[in-house]
Amino acid sequence: MKLVYLIGIAVVVIAGALFLRKPHSSTTQAPSTAKPMQADSVETAPQKPGDFVTIPRVVLSHPGFVMIHRAQGTYPGEIVMTGNLLPAGESTNVVVHGVKTKPGEEYFAMLHRDNGNGVYDDPGTDPPVVKSGAIVEEKFIIQ
Repeated sequence: MKLVYLIGIAVVVIAGALFLRKPHSSTTQAPSTAKPMQADSVETAPQKPGDFVTIPRVVLSHPGFVMIHRAQGTYPGEIVMTGNLLPAGESTNVVVHGVKTKPGEEYFAMLHRDNGNGVYDDPGTDPPVVKSGAIVEEKFIIQ
């Protein structure tokens, strides 16, 4: 009889614990699909032919510019489009005007740091942004 009494108490305690426990949510938060960007980074996308390109996102640790270089194979060549001064932080849909582009052409978007005068002078005065020993640039194509 004592055993039945102990089993009964154990069942009541377990049932009470299950009843009083904090319910768990059955929903989960979907992971973010936004690509996090770090300071001094540029994100490009294929572009349509025209006399400007739109750079989706730029993140700068200091004020600077996005310059568009014509691709020479796997390397950036001459500057063919000059961007306006961008503030430190994230800028989106940055429009850069310059030469007329054609389908199949390849270019590099390269970040340059402003020397403090607010005007792009030249690569020697407003040098390319370097991060982890590499110039911050990204190649894209005209489609």
